[in-house]
Amino acid sequence: MLELPQDIAGLQALYRSGEVTVSEIVAAHLKRIEALDPQLNSVVTLNRAAMDDAARIDAGTTPRGTLFGVPVVLKDNIDTAGIATASGSAALAAHVPAADAHLVVRLREAGAVILAKTALPDFAMSWHGHSSRSGVTRNPYDLSRDPGGSSSGTGAAVAAGLAMAGVGTDTGGSIRVPASFCGLAGIRPTVGLVSRHGVTALVREQDSPGPLARSVADAATLLEAMTGWDPDDPVTALANLPHTVEQRRTRCRPRPSRGPGSVCCASCARQRPVTIPTSRGWSRRASPRCVKQERR
Repeated sequence: MLELPQDIAGLQALYRSGEVTVSEIVAAHLKRIEALDPQLNSVVTLNRAAMDDAARIDAGTTPRGTLFGVPVVLKDNIDTAGIATASGSAALAAHVPAADAHLVVRLREAGAVILAKTALPDFAMSWHGHSSRSGVTRNPYDLSRDPGGSSSGTGAAVAAGLAMAGVGTDTGGSIRVPASFCGLAGIRPTVGLVSRHGVTALVREQDSPGPLARSVADAATLLEAMTGWDPDDPVTALANLPHTVEQRRTRCRPRPSRGPGSVCCASCARQRPVTIPTSRGWSRRASPRCVKQERR
């Protein structure tokens, strides 16, 4: 069996040297899932197109991004086009989204290969690895113990080497708890740093998707790929603006636009504008200096 690298940097070095192909790495991870997951019960749905995705990357038809050829798993409350997304519930086992969540789009654009969807308790409402859809998920370090939740399947799968890294969601510990139980690096990002569009949230105002990986460096690489503005999640506009002491001192405020948007002041018009969607149905258009929303 192919010896798998322990981190993303090691995997990228193998790709650059030409020692392995993306298809070989993906196939090796799928074989590992087949061999080990019956004991762990961390994976609920395999991506049947994973090998096709790997072949496209090998053929050079996709850009070489920061996650080039990196096999990842996703918590099963994150939408994936054509792959069931049940949020851990037997009641939603037949639900198949028509489109990828925004963060999945960004992962694919960075070159990641989605291997599988992973287990979670029903609707992420527990810190334990048990759901009505998939049953009990076990900790790879001790099968008699729990991997933590609610990103239980992602934590167990990454710790067992079934994927290089994975994505969970966190409202009140759902990334951090399995990271602690499974010896991983987990990051709960600031709400809005990663788009929540296409993610079934437990608490909309608190949920934040984030990475689980075997090193801090890998978690940071995954987070960077997922981060970015999404017009379908207005909070991302503010979370992804640069916030510095100088910017916080700025008194300049955006003002409502009558059309697609307007620059808030003459000094800001000289800088590159960004559009800030709001829940009121119109947009605010401002430069990176205009980081403070108008209070009404």
